[in-house]
Amino acid sequence: MNLTALKNAGNHLPALAEKHREVDAYLAAAGEEVRDHFETGCGICFTGTTVGEVRASRGWLSQDYLPPNWYRLELSDEHNPLLWADILVNLADGSIASACVVQNFITALHSYENGAVNVLHRPLFSHYGEGGDVIEMLGKMQAGLLTEEQIVDAAADLRWGKHRVLTMGAIVAQFYDSIRDTKGLRSIAAFYAEHQQPIPLDVVLFGGGKLYAKDGDLFADIPATEARPPRSQTEQQRRYTFEATPEVTQHPVAGRIPWMRQAWGAIETADCDTSAETWRALALSALPHLGTGPFSQVRREGRDALFALAGVTSNSEDPAPLMAHD
Repeated sequence: MNLTALKNAGNHLPALAEKHREVDAYLAAAGEEVRDHFETGCGICFTGTTVGEVRASRGWLSQDYLPPNWYRLELSDEHNPLLWADILVNLADGSIASACVVQNFITALHSYENGAVNVLHRPLFSHYGEGGDVIEMLGKMQAGLLTEEQIVDAAADLRWGKHRVLTMGAIVAQFYDSIRDTKGLRSIAAFYAEHQQPIPLDVVLFGGGKLYAKDGDLFADIPATEARPPRSQTEQQRRYTFEATPEVTQHPVAGRIPWMRQAWGAIETADCDTSAETWRALALSALPHLGTGPFSQVRREGRDALFALAGVTSNSEDPAPLMAHD
């Protein structure tokens, strides 16, 4: 018996147990019950620790006849599935988290005692447990529990429902970026365009296409992709992972703030048209203040930079501060 190897394995057990506890925490957050619809067609619900003031980059937030941790958002056209708004919320530790709210989806933001947040986008009238697989895979990836082969298979499985749980697109993009799969990113982007949904910003930043800016909004050109052989048995059962996809031009992008922390690292090298260079400069100004955790948030001193990136000013339509959660 190799006693040294046995001892080393024993030393790793506490760390492994901690990683699995992280995954369990993500799953618990996904199980929090939130509203399944708002009459405006979109909104945001907060669970977990106490949060403070909430602001939207566009539209009107309201809480009339709603619990203190639920907000409906009224955008300019409830029948337009391409509309979105960046939401900024003050957390208990003074940091500011962001989440993109998209028409026809309910955004759920869970804040943890350690200051990190988790974000999930579910379609209207979906079961509150939908998206649990997303959180489980994200938790495993963040905890370093996935091999490259498992990442390929996880991405293939998660892409099955990315048009239903929008957060999947940003998470799968992170998976594909970790294995440098640019074609996979472009395939995801084309899929959103096909379903008349805005493309999560992270997908484009990681190499899914070229960014343009117009009147405060971002748009993307996505190159076509050629068919390729499947890389695993799981991909072989999911033709959409390796089929050719068409070129997409000037399609709306969801958010001016990256959805997940890892995507911020792609801002400096992202393919940006000259029209989007002002956006890039604002994003790079917020980058030094980035907080911890898998989703986007900045430390207290980065508040003004994040607000500038989102296009939120002191003259924006501001809701009353949120009340503490029970």
